[in-house]
Amino acid sequence: MLAPTSSPLKIALIATVYNDVEGTRLFLRRVEEQRRKPDEIVILDAGSKDGTWEALEYYAKHGSVPMKLLRKERCKPAPSRNICARQATCDILAVTDIGCDWEPQWFEELTSPIEADPTVEAVMGSWRVAWEDQGTCWAKADYFLQPTILFEATPTSLAANRAIIYKKAFYLSLGGLPEDLTFAGDDTLLAYQIVRSGRRIGAAPIPRCTWQRPQT
Repeated sequence: MLAPTSSPLKIALIATVYNDVEGTRLFLRRVEEQRRKPDEIVILDAGSKDGTWEALEYYAKHGSVPMKLLRKERCKPAPSRNICARQATCDILAVTDIGCDWEPQWFEELTSPIEADPTVEAVMGSWRVAWEDQGTCWAKADYFLQPTILFEATPTSLAANRAIIYKKAFYLSLGGLPEDLTFAGDDTLLAYQIVRSGRRIGAAPIPRCTWQRPQT
């Protein structure tokens, strides 16, 4: 197990989950492998019945990072993340999707711009999709239109929930994630508001996060 890098800033990692026990186990393993670990994990489970909740409970008791577990039946992703944000005790929030796979540098590089410069309000993160993980024609469709699926973030990118960080007060001042979008696009709209805010924004340009994109 790698020792966490010391930092004066306290950063929470927040995520939501529903019936993804394998993705949850991967998430927990990768947390332990990070060169710079989060100071707190806040996760809302929307009512999993497949062992996800039990895996989270086990980590909450035995893992190296303090975890706050929340549970709300059938809670959609945007309101779930907003609840996690409000419940986090840290002043800085890093956001990801359970089901993503990260390299050990991921959290360290995502947080470094905001740790290096206290005027930075948010950091746009990079991600990729691996061809070898795509098992259906639908999932592979983007590869027929472009050489790869690789999102290399800049300070003006519209980053996704799978890799982004912001100060909690800034996030809440923007209203958090819009809850009227019931399936997708909430992170794009929030990222647009972040870019348009005129605040100082950083970026983690190297894709250290691999998104396990749905196959259907």
